[in-house]
Formats: sequence, structure tokens, C-alpha cells
Amino acid sequence: LLAFQPSISVRYASFAFGADTQVRPYKKRKPSSIRTFSATPRRLGLRLNREQVEAMHRHAREAYPDECCGLIIGPPRGRGGAEETLALMPCRNVQNEMHEKDPEIYPRTARRAFLIDPFEFERIVREAEKAGEVVRGIFHSHPDEDAYFSQEDVDAAVPFGDIPAFPDAEHVVMSVREGAVLGQKVYSWDAEQKTFIESDLEILEEAGA
Repeated sequence: LLAFQPSISVRYASFAFGADTQVRPYKKRKPSSIRTFSATPRRLGLRLNREQVEAMHRHAREAYPDECCGLIIGPPRGRGGAEETLALMPCRNVQNEMHEKDPEIYPRTARRAFLIDPFEFERIVREAEKAGEVVRGIFHSHPDEDAYFSQEDVDAAVPFGDIPAFPDAEHVVMSVREGAVLGQKVYSWDAEQKTFIESDLEILEEAGA
């Protein structure tokens, strides 16, 4: 069974560009139609250390009232063992810049959308691939809203119908209200059900995750 693996540029364009061109401007996000299983998640979503979680929260606070965004890099799932190390990569959200250049194609501002800087994105992913690593997580914040995986998030994450652009990636969504991070949720792709399920985030107190 051959796995479909688009190029970095195609995956980036689909992941970062697709959702904003498919939705109409509105004030509130539309909750996605995906099912989530928060009580009995099928698998552990992510294992991060406390310092990484705090760095992610800090990035969200600094970006407020706009959305923050970033990547989590590490070995392919199942190859890193119990002591696998994941790297947190906060990225620049260029949504406002694109909105100013072309508001018809990019109708939303960074208040309601994120677009990772394409040069930064390609650099991080290429360096990861050279090291035999992959995108293990994509995180962003919801300013003054709850932490949930919106339909726009789903459309961007699964641009090829039923194949995620980054199949190893978990999606972390943080709720930020009045500049304070109230919490986060993790969503994982379930290949059998072809949907996202809510997963756990294990926070390790020690420095190495």
C-alpha cells in the first residue's frame, strides 16, 4: 500500500492556504462536524515537558489578540521510543500581511486565522526531514474563544479529502481570553474513522520530553 506524500510546498499551500479561501468572513468560527471522544481517547496525543508547554502559552499570550502558531518536530510516531525528544518551534503568523495584500483571497485577519510564514515553515520542515524527523504537532490559539477544532481547522489539516497533509501531526488548540491562556486541547487524526479525535496531552515535569 503506497502512502501519498505530497511535496513540502504542496502540503504547506494546502495546510496554510486552503481553509481561508473556502470560508466566508464571519465573527464566530463554525464548530466542526467532527466527533471527539474526550472521555476515552484512542491514543496519547502529545508528551511535552513543562517548559515547552509554558513556551507555547507564552507565544499565545504575546500574539494576543491575534492567533499564534507553531510547529512541533520530532521522530516519526513509534520510532522515538519512550524517551523521544520533541522540539517546539514557535512561528510567525503572517495572516495580517496576506490580508492586507489580498483581502479577497485572505478575508480574515490574524484575529481569526493563522498562516505560518512560508519561508520559516519550509526551513523547519526541510531541516527536520534531513534529520529523519517529521512534523509531530501544529499548534495555534483561539483568542477570546474556547479551545476546539473548528471546521476551518479541519479543512486546512485535511486538504486532500481524507488524507492529512501531515499524518503524524497532532493539533494543539489553546484558548486565550484577555491575554491569559485558559487551557488547551489536542486533536489526533484517526485513520480508521477518518476524523479527528480529542487526545491527551501529557505534561512532564522534568526537562527532557
